[in-house]
Amino acid sequence: MSDSDQESEVIFDEVFDITVALHYHEQLNELLNEQKQISLNADKVEKLDGAGLQLLSAFFIAAEKLNLQIVWTGASETFLKNAEVLGVSEKIGLA
Repeated sequence: MSDSDQESEVIFDEVFDITVALHYHEQLNELLNEQKQISLNADKVEKLDGAGLQLLSAFFIAAEKLNLQIVWTGASETFLKNAEVLGVSEKIGLA
């Protein structure tokens, strides 16, 4: 995670599945508390499952309630395809 006074960025690793969901859950919750613009980068993601996408869906809902802006700075083809297949692309700001 990189951080500045105005923005925080999360760069996801190659694996974004249930095995790392708790780690990312904690990291993303910290960002909600910081009240900054949030950038997400999933360029490196090659393995993704429903748990990772559920986590992101919940994160986007929570951020919206707090009026926080989230922007994507990158997403791998694998990430985009999985989000589309599971029907969450729009919910997580990729559509």
